[in-house]
Amino acid sequence: MKQAIITHTDIDGVAGGALYVYLTKLKNYDVYFTEPYLLHGTLFNVLNRGYDDVVIIDLGLNENTVESIVNAIRSFKTRILWFDHHVWNREWIDMVSGLAKLYVDTSTCGAGVVAKYADRVGDVDENFINELTDAVCNADLFRFNHKLSPWFMRLVRRSDNNDWRMYVFKTLANGVLWHDSFTEKVIERFRNEIESYKELDSELVVRSKGNVKVAAICKNDVENSFSAAYILGRYGVDIVAIVSNDGKVSLRSVGFNVRDLAVKLGGGGHPRAAGFKIRVPWKIRIKKIIDREAVSKYVLDVIIENLNV
Repeated sequence: MKQAIITHTDIDGVAGGALYVYLTKLKNYDVYFTEPYLLHGTLFNVLNRGYDDVVIIDLGLNENTVESIVNAIRSFKTRILWFDHHVWNREWIDMVSGLAKLYVDTSTCGAGVVAKYADRVGDVDENFINELTDAVCNADLFRFNHKLSPWFMRLVRRSDNNDWRMYVFKTLANGVLWHDSFTEKVIERFRNEIESYKELDSELVVRSKGNVKVAAICKNDVENSFSAAYILGRYGVDIVAIVSNDGKVSLRSVGFNVRDLAVKLGGGGHPRAAGFKIRVPWKIRIKKIIDREAVSKYVLDVIIENLNV
Protein backbone atom coordinates (compact mmCIF):
# COMPACT_ATOMS: atom_id res chain seq x y z
CA MET A 1 0.00 0.00 0.00
CA LYS A 2 1.49 3.31 -1.08
CA GLN A 3 0.24 6.77 -0.16
CA ALA A 4 0.88 10.28 -1.45
CA ILE A 5 1.03 13.02 1.15
CA ILE A 6 0.42 16.49 -0.26
CA THR A 7 1.11 19.14 2.34
CA HIS A 8 1.93 22.82 2.80
CA THR A 9 5.49 24.11 2.66
CA ASP A 10 5.45 25.79 6.10
CA ILE A 11 6.13 24.22 9.50
CA ASP A 12 2.45 23.45 10.06
CA GLY A 13 2.30 21.50 6.82
CA VAL A 14 5.59 19.72 7.48
CA ALA A 15 4.60 18.84 11.05
CA GLY A 16 1.09 17.83 10.01
CA GLY A 17 2.39 15.47 7.35
CA ALA A 18 5.00 14.02 9.70
CA LEU A 19 2.40 13.52 12.41
CA TYR A 20 0.16 11.64 9.97
CA VAL A 21 3.03 9.27 9.18
CA TYR A 22 3.79 8.86 12.90
CA LEU A 23 0.16 8.11 13.82
CA THR A 24 -0.56 5.71 10.98
CA LYS A 25 2.86 3.99 10.96
CA LEU A 26 3.21 4.59 7.21
CA LYS A 27 6.27 3.06 5.58
CA ASN A 28 5.59 3.40 1.87
CA TYR A 29 4.79 6.98 0.92
CA ASP A 30 5.85 9.98 -1.15
CA VAL A 31 5.66 13.57 0.05
CA TYR A 32 4.74 16.54 -2.14
CA PHE A 33 5.21 20.02 -0.65
CA THR A 34 3.09 22.69 -2.31
CA GLU A 35 1.21 25.98 -1.93
CA PRO A 36 -2.59 26.44 -2.06
CA TYR A 37 -2.41 28.20 -5.43
CA LEU A 38 -0.35 25.29 -6.83
CA LEU A 39 -2.47 22.50 -5.37
CA HIS A 40 -4.39 21.77 -8.57
CA GLY A 41 -1.14 21.23 -10.47
CA THR A 42 0.23 19.00 -7.71
CA LEU A 43 -2.94 16.90 -7.74
CA PHE A 44 -2.75 16.35 -11.48
CA ASN A 45 0.93 15.47 -11.04
CA VAL A 46 0.13 12.51 -8.78
CA LEU A 47 -2.66 11.14 -10.98
CA ASN A 48 -2.17 7.61 -12.31
CA ARG A 49 0.92 6.98 -10.18
CA GLY A 50 -0.60 3.99 -8.45
CA TYR A 51 -1.23 5.49 -5.02
CA ASP A 52 -3.77 3.72 -2.83
CA ASP A 53 -4.48 6.85 -0.76
CA VAL A 54 -3.90 10.55 -1.31
CA VAL A 55 -3.66 12.64 1.87
CA ILE A 56 -3.93 16.45 1.70
CA ILE A 57 -2.85 18.46 4.75
CA ASP A 58 -2.92 22.17 5.68
CA LEU A 59 -4.03 23.29 2.23
CA GLY A 60 -7.25 25.22 1.64
CA LEU A 61 -9.18 26.27 -1.43
CA ASN A 62 -9.51 29.64 -3.13
CA GLU A 63 -11.74 31.04 -5.84
CA ASN A 64 -9.09 30.79 -8.55
CA THR A 65 -8.36 27.09 -8.09
CA VAL A 66 -11.48 25.45 -6.62
CA GLU A 67 -12.90 24.31 -9.97
CA SER A 68 -9.64 22.79 -11.23
CA ILE A 69 -9.01 21.12 -7.86
CA VAL A 70 -12.48 19.55 -7.81
CA ASN A 71 -11.93 18.33 -11.38
CA ALA A 72 -8.62 16.80 -10.34
CA ILE A 73 -10.17 15.04 -7.35
CA ARG A 74 -12.89 13.58 -9.56
CA SER A 75 -10.15 11.94 -11.62
CA PHE A 76 -8.83 9.92 -8.68
CA LYS A 77 -9.73 6.26 -8.34
CA THR A 78 -8.30 6.14 -4.82
CA ARG A 79 -9.38 7.22 -1.36
CA ILE A 80 -8.66 10.87 -0.56
CA LEU A 81 -8.26 12.22 2.98
CA TRP A 82 -8.14 15.99 3.46
CA PHE A 83 -7.15 17.66 6.76
CA ASP A 84 -7.32 21.46 6.91
CA HIS A 85 -7.88 24.32 9.34
CA HIS A 86 -8.45 27.25 6.97
CA VAL A 87 -11.85 28.86 6.49
CA TRP A 88 -13.88 27.13 3.75
CA ASN A 89 -16.96 28.52 2.04
CA ARG A 90 -20.01 26.30 2.51
CA GLU A 91 -20.24 25.55 -1.19
CA TRP A 92 -16.60 24.42 -1.25
CA ILE A 93 -17.30 21.93 1.54
CA ASP A 94 -20.34 20.61 -0.32
CA MET A 95 -18.32 20.19 -3.53
CA VAL A 96 -15.41 18.34 -1.92
CA SER A 97 -17.10 16.30 0.82
CA GLY A 98 -18.72 14.00 -1.73
CA LEU A 99 -15.35 13.29 -3.34
CA ALA A 100 -13.04 13.02 -0.33
CA LYS A 101 -13.07 12.32 3.39
CA LEU A 102 -12.88 15.94 4.53
CA TYR A 103 -11.84 17.18 7.97
CA VAL A 104 -12.02 20.97 8.32
CA ASP A 105 -11.55 22.37 11.83
CA THR A 106 -10.75 26.06 12.27
CA SER A 107 -10.23 25.72 16.03
CA THR A 108 -6.69 24.43 15.62
CA CYS A 109 -3.78 24.29 13.15
CA GLY A 110 -3.18 21.79 10.36
CA ALA A 111 -1.13 19.51 12.60
CA GLY A 112 -3.87 19.79 15.20
CA VAL A 113 -6.50 18.61 12.70
CA VAL A 114 -4.37 15.56 11.92
CA ALA A 115 -3.91 14.86 15.64
CA LYS A 116 -7.68 15.05 16.25
CA TYR A 117 -8.99 13.10 13.28
CA ALA A 118 -6.33 10.81 11.79
CA ASP A 119 -6.40 7.10 12.65
CA ARG A 120 -3.96 5.86 15.27
CA VAL A 121 -2.23 2.58 14.49
CA GLY A 122 -0.58 0.71 17.35
CA ASP A 123 1.10 2.45 20.27
CA VAL A 124 1.75 6.19 20.07
CA ASP A 125 3.28 8.67 22.50
CA GLU A 126 0.45 11.02 23.46
CA ASN A 127 2.90 13.38 25.15
CA PHE A 128 4.87 13.74 21.90
CA ILE A 129 1.65 14.35 19.95
CA ASN A 130 0.42 16.96 22.41
CA GLU A 131 3.76 18.75 22.64
CA LEU A 132 4.23 18.87 18.87
CA THR A 133 0.72 20.10 18.10
CA ASP A 134 0.79 22.62 20.95
CA ALA A 135 4.14 24.07 19.85
CA VAL A 136 3.32 24.12 16.13
CA CYS A 137 -0.23 25.44 16.55
CA ASN A 138 0.94 28.25 18.78
CA ALA A 139 3.55 29.13 16.16
CA ASP A 140 1.17 28.88 13.19
CA LEU A 141 -1.57 30.84 14.96
CA PHE A 142 1.00 33.34 16.32
CA ARG A 143 0.21 32.82 20.00
CA PHE A 144 3.56 31.58 21.37
CA ASN A 145 2.17 29.99 24.53
CA HIS A 146 4.63 27.11 24.13
CA LYS A 147 8.36 27.52 24.74
CA LEU A 148 9.25 25.91 21.39
CA SER A 149 6.80 27.93 19.28
CA PRO A 150 9.24 30.73 18.33
CA TRP A 151 11.75 28.02 17.40
CA PHE A 152 9.33 26.03 15.26
CA MET A 153 8.23 29.24 13.56
CA ARG A 154 11.79 29.70 12.29
CA LEU A 155 12.63 26.03 11.74
CA VAL A 156 10.92 25.71 8.35
CA ARG A 157 10.30 28.63 6.06
CA ARG A 158 8.68 28.65 2.65
CA SER A 159 11.98 29.73 1.07
CA ASP A 160 13.67 26.53 2.30
CA ASN A 161 14.48 23.72 -0.10
CA ASN A 162 12.62 20.43 0.08
CA ASP A 163 15.70 18.55 1.29
CA TRP A 164 15.55 20.49 4.56
CA ARG A 165 11.77 20.05 4.77
CA MET A 166 12.14 16.29 4.36
CA TYR A 167 14.87 16.17 7.00
CA VAL A 168 12.56 17.90 9.49
CA PHE A 169 9.62 15.79 8.28
CA LYS A 170 11.40 12.48 8.85
CA THR A 171 12.81 13.57 12.21
CA LEU A 172 9.34 14.44 13.50
CA ALA A 173 7.79 11.34 11.88
CA ASN A 174 10.21 9.26 13.97
CA GLY A 175 8.76 10.76 17.13
CA VAL A 176 11.61 13.20 17.82
CA LEU A 177 10.23 16.56 18.96
CA TRP A 178 13.47 18.52 18.72
CA HIS A 179 17.03 17.83 17.52
CA ASP A 180 20.35 19.64 17.97
CA SER A 181 20.48 20.31 14.22
CA PHE A 182 17.19 22.20 14.58
CA THR A 183 18.78 24.44 17.21
CA GLU A 184 21.75 25.23 14.97
CA LYS A 185 19.45 26.19 12.09
CA VAL A 186 17.25 28.45 14.19
CA ILE A 187 20.15 30.24 15.90
CA GLU A 188 21.60 31.06 12.49
CA ARG A 189 18.24 32.53 11.50
CA PHE A 190 18.01 34.54 14.70
CA ARG A 191 21.29 36.23 13.79
CA ASN A 192 20.11 37.01 10.26
CA GLU A 193 16.82 38.42 11.54
CA ILE A 194 18.53 40.93 13.79
CA GLU A 195 20.35 42.41 10.80
CA SER A 196 17.27 42.34 8.58
CA TYR A 197 15.08 44.25 11.03
CA LYS A 198 17.37 47.24 10.55
CA GLU A 199 16.33 47.43 6.88
CA LEU A 200 12.56 47.10 7.34
CA ASP A 201 11.97 50.74 8.20
CA SER A 202 13.71 52.08 5.09
CA GLU A 203 11.81 49.83 2.64
CA LEU A 204 8.27 50.10 4.03
CA VAL A 205 5.50 51.70 1.94
CA VAL A 206 2.36 52.97 3.71
CA ARG A 207 -0.92 54.25 2.25
CA SER A 208 -4.46 54.84 3.49
CA LYS A 209 -7.98 54.34 2.21
CA GLY A 210 -10.60 55.92 4.38
CA ASN A 211 -9.64 55.15 7.96
CA VAL A 212 -7.70 52.01 7.04
CA LYS A 213 -3.92 52.26 6.89
CA VAL A 214 -2.08 49.63 4.85
CA ALA A 215 1.65 48.91 4.80
CA ALA A 216 3.56 46.77 2.31
CA ILE A 217 7.13 45.58 2.13
CA CYS A 218 8.98 43.28 -0.24
CA LYS A 219 11.24 41.56 2.25
CA ASN A 220 11.60 37.84 2.96
CA ASP A 221 14.63 37.64 5.25
CA VAL A 222 12.40 37.63 8.34
CA GLU A 223 9.48 35.25 8.89
CA ASN A 224 6.33 36.97 7.60
CA SER A 225 4.46 36.92 10.90
CA PHE A 226 7.39 38.46 12.78
CA SER A 227 7.82 41.21 10.19
CA ALA A 228 4.10 41.90 10.29
CA ALA A 229 3.97 42.01 14.09
CA TYR A 230 6.88 44.46 14.15
CA ILE A 231 5.26 46.72 11.54
CA LEU A 232 1.78 46.56 13.10
CA GLY A 233 3.19 47.53 16.48
CA ARG A 234 5.67 50.17 15.36
CA TYR A 235 3.56 51.98 12.77
CA GLY A 236 0.02 51.39 14.02
CA VAL A 237 -1.23 50.27 10.61
CA ASP A 238 -4.35 48.16 10.15
CA ILE A 239 -3.07 45.76 7.49
CA VAL A 240 0.42 44.58 6.59
CA ALA A 241 1.26 42.95 3.25
CA ILE A 242 4.51 40.99 3.08
CA VAL A 243 5.31 40.68 -0.61
CA SER A 244 7.51 38.29 -2.60
CA ASN A 245 9.02 39.22 -5.94
CA ASP A 246 6.94 36.51 -7.63
CA GLY A 247 3.67 38.12 -6.49
CA LYS A 248 2.94 35.99 -3.45
CA VAL A 249 1.39 38.20 -0.77
CA SER A 250 0.87 37.42 2.93
CA LEU A 251 -1.64 39.61 4.75
CA ARG A 252 -1.73 40.18 8.51
CA SER A 253 -3.99 42.31 10.69
CA VAL A 254 -5.15 42.69 14.27
CA GLY A 255 -8.66 44.05 13.70
CA PHE A 256 -9.39 43.79 9.96
CA ASN A 257 -10.73 40.67 8.21
CA VAL A 258 -7.98 40.14 5.66
CA ARG A 259 -9.43 36.82 4.48
CA ASP A 260 -12.27 38.66 2.74
CA LEU A 261 -9.71 40.80 0.93
CA ALA A 262 -7.59 37.75 0.05
CA VAL A 263 -10.60 35.83 -1.29
CA LYS A 264 -11.53 38.81 -3.46
CA LEU A 265 -8.03 38.63 -4.95
CA GLY A 266 -8.16 34.88 -5.52
CA GLY A 267 -6.64 33.70 -2.24
CA GLY A 268 -7.84 32.63 1.19
CA GLY A 269 -6.77 31.86 4.73
CA HIS A 270 -7.91 33.13 8.12
CA PRO A 271 -9.58 36.38 9.26
CA ARG A 272 -6.31 37.75 10.69
CA ALA A 273 -3.80 35.94 8.47
CA ALA A 274 -4.43 35.29 4.80
CA GLY A 275 -2.74 35.43 1.43
CA PHE A 276 -3.08 35.58 -2.32
CA LYS A 277 -0.92 35.57 -5.42
CA ILE A 278 -0.99 38.01 -8.31
CA ARG A 279 1.02 38.39 -11.48
CA VAL A 280 3.62 41.13 -11.16
CA PRO A 281 4.23 42.73 -14.59
CA TRP A 282 7.76 42.28 -15.88
CA LYS A 283 8.16 46.06 -16.14
CA ILE A 284 7.60 46.34 -12.38
CA ARG A 285 10.14 43.60 -11.68
CA ILE A 286 12.73 45.37 -13.80
CA LYS A 287 11.91 48.68 -12.14
CA LYS A 288 12.78 47.11 -8.77
CA ILE A 289 16.44 47.22 -9.82
CA ILE A 290 16.43 50.99 -9.34
CA ASP A 291 13.44 51.26 -7.00
CA ARG A 292 13.46 48.65 -4.23
CA GLU A 293 9.86 49.47 -3.33
CA ALA A 294 8.50 49.01 -6.88
CA VAL A 295 6.87 45.63 -6.26
CA SER A 296 5.54 46.74 -2.86
CA LYS A 297 4.00 49.84 -4.41
CA TYR A 298 2.37 47.81 -7.18
CA VAL A 299 0.84 45.32 -4.74
CA LEU A 300 -0.26 48.14 -2.45
CA ASP A 301 -2.10 49.77 -5.38
CA VAL A 302 -3.95 46.49 -5.98
CA ILE A 303 -4.87 46.15 -2.31
CA ILE A 304 -6.10 49.73 -2.00
CA GLU A 305 -8.20 49.32 -5.15
CA ASN A 306 -9.90 46.19 -3.80
CA LEU A 307 -10.24 47.28 -0.18
CA ASN A 308 -13.81 47.75 1.02
CA VAL A 309 -13.96 50.40 3.73
